[in-house]
Order: sequence, then C-alpha cells, then structure tokens
Amino acid sequence: MPEGIEGVHVIDLTRVKAFLLTCEEKMALVDTGRSDDDAEAVLRYIRQLGRDPSEVELCVFTHRHRDHLGGLKKLKQACGFRVAAHSGDVEDIERQTGIEVDQELADRQVLPYCGGVEVIHVPGHTKGNICLYLPKKRALITGDTLFARKGKLTPPPEEYCEDPGMAKRELKRLLDLKFEALLVSHGKDFYEGGK
Repeated sequence: MPEGIEGVHVIDLTRVKAFLLTCEEKMALVDTGRSDDDAEAVLRYIRQLGRDPSEVELCVFTHRHRDHLGGLKKLKQACGFRVAAHSGDVEDIERQTGIEVDQELADRQVLPYCGGVEVIHVPGHTKGNICLYLPKKRALITGDTLFARKGKLTPPPEEYCEDPGMAKRELKRLLDLKFEALLVSHGKDFYEGGK
C-alpha cells in the first residue's frame, strides 16, 4: 500500500497530530492540536487542499486531553463545525474549552464519512477515549490509545492514563477489526501491517 490513504489526511502539529477526512463533499476533523498555532496550521492545510474551512461540518475528539483540544476555540470560530466526543469525556471537554459538545458518541456508533467511520470505545487512557475505525479504508485512527515510538507500538504512558491497567486490557478490542493502516497521534504511522 502506498504511504497515505486517499481522503484521510494526517496533519503534523506541535508534538501531536490532527486528522482530516475529505472522502465526501463535507469534511470531518479529528482533534485540534494543542494551541491556536496548531489551529492555524490546520486551517492552512485545509486551504492548501483548495477547500474552505466552512466545509468541515464535524470535529471528533479522540479524548479530553489538552494537547488534542487546544485549537478548538479558534477552529470552531473559523469552521463553524459541530463538536462530537464520547460521553465519558464530554463534561471535561466542555469545562476545559467552554465549548458545548453537540454530539455524544457511543461505542460502535457509525459516522457518515469515508464510507462509514465506526467509533471504538477503548477506555483507560481517559474514561471516554476512542479510536475511529474506517473499514472501507482498512485504517484505524488510534488517538492516544497507542503510541508509536522508534518503530515500536506501546500503550499510552502510564502517567497519562486514568487507569493504566484498563488502557492495556482494552487494546484487545482492536484485534477484532480488519485494518492495515494504523494512524497514531504521537509517533510514526504504519500504512501496512498495522494490525
């Protein structure tokens, strides 16, 4: 498989990534980086694709940590999108950002992007931590469910987990999915052999 997946864009930010789904007319963003500067980088990326930020209709959060939420205010203002997150992290996201979550996500819920994006709840890193499974693309966006450092996959560092044991145990849920590409928020992505 060539490096990269059509309609699934990886946006490198400040020690974290955001992901942009452009398979349909409307776009969806996954996470927003840690700052206004990261938000600006996302907006530049969208415009470089020849698209308008107003075409982003949904922003999905993989979890509630600041390095994934920091660009939300600026991006919401520029794009006007709805905000979605797993119900386990909604309260924390709203408290940290002052922005209302419009859609509470549940395990196995399917979002209408890239042929169907399935929400996979993998608690432990945070209560509402999720991965996004794109079966038509044979890809999995893991957020912080997995880290990839020096070519090696690991569970998230224990000091950043609400329940480190659970974060490790719940990884088994991912083995039921059929994917080749593994896209992580921290580290190098795998475009083949990810499973």
